[in-house]
Amino acid sequence: MVRYKPNLIRSASPKYDKNSKTWLVDDAEDAKADGSESSAWDNKKELKQKNAPVLKWVRSGDKSDI
Repeated sequence: MVRYKPNLIRSASPKYDKNSKTWLVDDAEDAKADGSESSAWDNKKELKQKNAPVLKWVRSGDKSDI
């Protein structure tokens, strides 16, 4: 089971299993995010969309749709 955890960076290493001919997760680990991770990324590019739609979320009094 995977749980959503904000401010967490999850990394995993794939491993190919020749017997079953499938990719498996060999190693997975979590690290706390501090907000400066993007400074270490290579090959970054900022994308902008002209006339991007504005989406508004509204919570109704009925909690069944949350």
